[in-house]
Amino acid sequence: MRARNAVAWMAVAIALPLAGSCLAADPVVTPPPPVPAPPPIPPPPSAPASDPAQSVRLPAYVPPFKLSNQPPRLPEVALCRQLTGLTKLLLTISPAGSVVDAVVEKSSGHPSLDSAAYAAAKEWKFRPAFEYGVPVHSRARVPVDFVAPAEWPHCSQGVRVLSTFTQLGAEGSDTGAAMFTPMFAPSDKVSAVVEYVLTSPDAVGQSLSVRWIYLDDAGHPVVHHEQTSPLQEGGRKRFVLSGAQPGGWKPGRYQIEVRLKDDILGQGEFAVR
Repeated sequence: MRARNAVAWMAVAIALPLAGSCLAADPVVTPPPPVPAPPPIPPPPSAPASDPAQSVRLPAYVPPFKLSNQPPRLPEVALCRQLTGLTKLLLTISPAGSVVDAVVEKSSGHPSLDSAAYAAAKEWKFRPAFEYGVPVHSRARVPVDFVAPAEWPHCSQGVRVLSTFTQLGAEGSDTGAAMFTPMFAPSDKVSAVVEYVLTSPDAVGQSLSVRWIYLDDAGHPVVHHEQTSPLQEGGRKRFVLSGAQPGGWKPGRYQIEVRLKDDILGQGEFAVR
């Protein structure tokens, strides 16, 4: 009987801790799976190494461009001889845009025209040529055309008269100006102003003459008197000749003629009222 009770007690003793253990323990909770982290943002692609020729795409060559072009004037000898022609120049242009050399590639046939074209071209300015954006030396062909003026000047024997007009005042006076229909009183002192330039040194030593001509009622010329002045070299020159008349000017129309020997190089007209 004792042995059976002992066995039963041991069974209860063993069962109680197991039963108590089951009542006191928390239920097992399965944790949710972890949320996966978002993938990292990839860095932007690195820019390729810069290549100026590919990124800017500069043209391989840009030709020179003329910025200023003062056309040459017809030289005096060409004006008097009524010369025209086309001169073709080959210019060398520096990276700064200036003309460092000029060559007459094709002549106009007149040395005076070619020389005038050459001298004018040396003063021209260009936008230089560019190679991949860098200014460089270059060459350019430029034609220079010498055309006839609206009216050829009066020239003779190495002299060209630029202007002829009358003014009120004595010789050397600065009073007055060019007048197309000047009017004077009978007591006025009228002066003839002649501006000229020599086109040949052979003309030095010759003299220009000024004729004062009265036109009668029928328009016929009557030469009152004639004065002369020696020619001077050295560019544009002027001489003033007084045409005062003893007792005053006779009312009417007058002409002045500038002559070199028998050639008329200039004319003017005035009236006395």
